[in-house]
Amino acid sequence: MAIIIPENIQLKIEKLLPTHKEDLEQLLDYLILKFDTEPGKRGGYGILKDKINMKDNFDDPFPGFER
Repeated sequence: MAIIIPENIQLKIEKLLPTHKEDLEQLLDYLILKFDTEPGKRGGYGILKDKINMKDNFDDPFPGFER
């Protein structure tokens, strides 16, 4: 299935920094997950597998709060 992306959206995507493109991809994944399920149907165990990413430094202390 070919999807035609409107030119105005293509131009906006091209203006994004690489880190913002990662955010856009995560937003698109969220929207697909949200709208791809049947109404009234809940996902089961493991539905978010590979959908949530944690940074490698997640457990590091905040700057200024080190002991």
